[in-house]
Amino acid sequence: MATPKNCSKCTKGKGSFFCIGCEEYFCKKDYGDHRAMMDNELDRFIEDCNTLQEKINTMTQNKNFDSLLLTEIDNWEETIIDKVKKVAEQVREQFIKLASAKEMETKSKFEKYRQNLNQLKETGDFVEHDLKYLELTVYQLNQDLKRLNQPLEFELSQHPQTLPIWHYDAGKHQWRADDPATTHHHIKPKVQRFLRAITYNISFSKEHKQLRFQGLSSILQHSKADIICLQEMTKSILEQLISEPWVQQHYFVSDIDGSTFLNGQESYGVVMLIGKSLYLRRLLAFPFHTEQGRQLLLAEIQLKTEKLLVGTVHLESKQDKETIRSHQIQTCQSVFNKYAMNQPNVTRLLMGDFSMDAVGPENLKQMNILKNWTDLWEKLNGANNRGWTYINARVDRIMFQSLRTIPIKIRMIGMTPIGQAPKRKSFAQTISSIFSLDKKNQDMTQIFPSDHFGLMADFDLSRI
Repeated sequence: MATPKNCSKCTKGKGSFFCIGCEEYFCKKDYGDHRAMMDNELDRFIEDCNTLQEKINTMTQNKNFDSLLLTEIDNWEETIIDKVKKVAEQVREQFIKLASAKEMETKSKFEKYRQNLNQLKETGDFVEHDLKYLELTVYQLNQDLKRLNQPLEFELSQHPQTLPIWHYDAGKHQWRADDPATTHHHIKPKVQRFLRAITYNISFSKEHKQLRFQGLSSILQHSKADIICLQEMTKSILEQLISEPWVQQHYFVSDIDGSTFLNGQESYGVVMLIGKSLYLRRLLAFPFHTEQGRQLLLAEIQLKTEKLLVGTVHLESKQDKETIRSHQIQTCQSVFNKYAMNQPNVTRLLMGDFSMDAVGPENLKQMNILKNWTDLWEKLNGANNRGWTYINARVDRIMFQSLRTIPIKIRMIGMTPIGQAPKRKSFAQTISSIFSLDKKNQDMTQIFPSDHFGLMADFDLSRI
């Protein structure tokens, strides 16, 4: 006969009831409690089931969330389309103005040619030189008409080229390209009280090249400038420049072999030297609408709590390229606005060879595009100080815009002759000089580092 089991809960009563779920024996009283507990558990699951059913019913009945989201998407679509239409209309107007200006420019050149031709025909006062000039004018007009009759290409956006930041590795005795995304990423901007910037068209001329480079290198080295912007830099001069110990020791360079130059066989361009004490975030190159391989070179620098945007340009040369220069200046304005991102703590510097005199009708028109900028020469030296940096013209500029950076001084550099050379003379001039009584220095001409004078400006950063 089997031995009777006690209740598994109270251990006193006789275990007359067996639960096949938990495989335990219970007395009558505890078995009733055990079943009641399981009934309560089941009731709880039923309540949870009912709650889930209500949620599902609510979700099925309330479909407004779909329509609200779709309405929001529709509104977003309309807003974007409206913005695109407005921008497209602005671009369309600018394009029409540009095309019309090119057509008017060609017609004006033709009218001058026609008047000149009629005058020569009436007077008969012309020589071979005049015929050569007429031939050249006809060729230029044909080229202009050919361009006007071709399908016009228009880029809605210019994607900048991110340039490597070149610095000299003294251990390996070579220049090394760093990724702008990682360069200086671990360095905090240094506190700097003053900033010095230079712009200089150094002339691509091969005449007296070595002597001129020595003079240029000496000027730049002793300037101790933080930022140096150079135009008409050739590959051969660049090769010499990056070999200079003072450049290797103190500067980042935007180019070391002319790979950023865009004007083909002429092979010259703009180069920027940035002092290693500055926190250089990135270097960008923006191609211009150009016939001469011109572009905007932009450096983004962090000065403690101030962003410094520095651009250098060599705008389209020659007097009849006013329309192209206008387009290039508009590009500069757009680029600076984009990278300033409406932040108040931004200092903007745009410097270089603007290829037009600071006095004249074109300057008034072009500077209206940069109407919120300050021409530092006029601000610090006065409008009556002409400050000619080229032959009877002030074509080189430093344009400035800032709320906290204070310009202190701007002056010309490269004004001291570095040597002399015999003048080039015609046969008649040579004969005249032989019989001249005053021969002192009459056969010599002075040599300067460039056919331009450079500009050097100092800024106070104490408010940053």
